[in-house]
Amino acid sequence: MATSDAFARGRFRRALNLSKLGAELAVRQAQRLVARDPAAAHRAVAETLAKELGAMKGLPMKIGQILSYMEGVLPEEYRATYQEVLGTLRVRAAPVDSAACLQILTDELGARPEQAFERFDPEPIASASIGQVYRARFEGREVCVKVQYPGIKEAVDSDLANLDGIMGLVHAVMPGIDTAAMVEDFKARLHEESDYVQEASYQRRFAAIYRADPDLVIPEVIDARSTQRVLTTVFLDGAPIERFLPGAPQAARDRAGQALFRMAFGTLLEQGLFHADPHHGNLLFECGPERRLGVLDFGCVQPVEPQAQADLADLICAALEGRDLMGPTEKALGISEVDDTTRRVVVDITRQVLAPILAPQPYRFTREAARALAKEVTDAKLKLAGKVITRRARLGLEREGVMFVVRNLFGLASIWGTLETQGDFRAITEQLLAGAPDAPAS
Repeated sequence: MATSDAFARGRFRRALNLSKLGAELAVRQAQRLVARDPAAAHRAVAETLAKELGAMKGLPMKIGQILSYMEGVLPEEYRATYQEVLGTLRVRAAPVDSAACLQILTDELGARPEQAFERFDPEPIASASIGQVYRARFEGREVCVKVQYPGIKEAVDSDLANLDGIMGLVHAVMPGIDTAAMVEDFKARLHEESDYVQEASYQRRFAAIYRADPDLVIPEVIDARSTQRVLTTVFLDGAPIERFLPGAPQAARDRAGQALFRMAFGTLLEQGLFHADPHHGNLLFECGPERRLGVLDFGCVQPVEPQAQADLADLICAALEGRDLMGPTEKALGISEVDDTTRRVVVDITRQVLAPILAPQPYRFTREAARALAKEVTDAKLKLAGKVITRRARLGLEREGVMFVVRNLFGLASIWGTLETQGDFRAITEQLLAGAPDAPAS
């Protein structure tokens, strides 16, 4: 497996890399405008993005991963090309040279890898935005060992300092994307993803919730081999979505999609937790003899406070019962001091987001529907005559965590659309609401 050079860590070095990437993309874009073969030119742009964002790791790679599955922001006629090429950032990104990562592993565990584990394979099996993953054996069990890249925290600090430049680069290539919303999300969440102690804590909670679930499995954390910069979990033997989809029967797609739906909304409504990194690379299909859906990577989890949790449940109940949504939406999203036009637009967006449970059942998710939803939401925003409704300062949103959940639902819709999963999602939602806690006493 080819490895990338050690990524730059300082703010100015990373800014310089972004400038170089911007210049190269400008050339590619100019070539695309005059190209006789536009498809080849778009592929060149996508390949440049994938190569350079993957090499930088950190925030740039995270953005590339998000762009690979977001519907409604890629050039329509070349969407498949961008999703195919940028999708390599989720499954086949070039790893960082292992020597430095293995030194971190040794420092954290106080022993060399071959001493800390019964078997340790030095070739990484995956490379992510914050760290890379190795396969090993510990106490007779196959495990995955995720090790942070050296200097990744400094790189994240640099990326956040360079955030406007990074977002400008993204907007130049894909002008339809809501970069303002992404800025808010990254500022709130990126540092949390480099805290493996917190990630392990969330993963234990999710694993406990779904330990006996017939359709879902969360890898167990191996505490004895986990630290601030090393996270060891039980290895799941499953298929990535790219290997699962060809030939997968509809029943298997439905089972996986419904399981993901139950987890996404079940933990939100019943536990006040939301797995907020919903992309295809964090799923493994048909794991083990039970052929369950495996969910990975709990570095980005959004907690929702009890009152907000209860208000979200009331909003969904109001929609299912056909009640007026203005009041419940104002409470659930924390809208304050905004004009009536903004309120009506937000209520309209809420109805569109809830469409899968309000439509006649069974409902079938499609990629076309996910793209249409993204377009409808974008069009609704334009009605606000230039207001950026995802900005707290412009809309008066008091519950940014709730809006973070809402924005990440589009990533989930992309997964369900890719699976073309179908089911009675209204009935599933009603069952989840029955298990939701009552509103806290005021």
